[in-house]
Amino acid sequence: ASAGSPEITYLKGNALEPRGEAQKVIVHVVNDATPNWGGRGFVAGLKQKWPEAQREYRNWAEASRSHLRLGQVHVVRVSDDVSIASAVAQKGYGPSSKPRIRYAALEECLAKVADVARGLHAMVHMPRIGCGQAGGSWFIVEELIASTLLGSGVPAVVYDLAEREPILPIQGALIPSMA
Repeated sequence: ASAGSPEITYLKGNALEPRGEAQKVIVHVVNDATPNWGGRGFVAGLKQKWPEAQREYRNWAEASRSHLRLGQVHVVRVSDDVSIASAVAQKGYGPSSKPRIRYAALEECLAKVADVARGLHAMVHMPRIGCGQAGGSWFIVEELIASTLLGSGVPAVVYDLAEREPILPIQGALIPSMA
């Protein structure tokens, strides 16, 4: 990265509690099969913290079947400094032998999110999108974030939950890290 260009910042924490003073756009991946957000993963917490975001998304999705097409994005403001961007980049849902993430759709979504974030002078915050329920590769997703968000001058913040770090036995005892 050249001097002054944005980078991905990795933080321990929860993307439901985005840090910083700037405007924030929280991006997450949703599927193309239902306007209802699932009960697992990041979206479950999102739905609990900002139920209006799920309601607005459902209304948008039900207004036109084309809204649930891969590559579409729905953005709703949930507070003075936080907006939620729902990126339709997962094909279907439920158990699957192959990953459900669609990288071309995610790239299209992230390009749209970059436009929104630039307009709001916002940073984009996220968990490791597309790599949980959707089964994607972070190596690929990270490249898409670099080419779309960072390439448009929009900084990205990626959160890893502290309890997700591997716990290694030390002399037979489980000792949580102090990080």
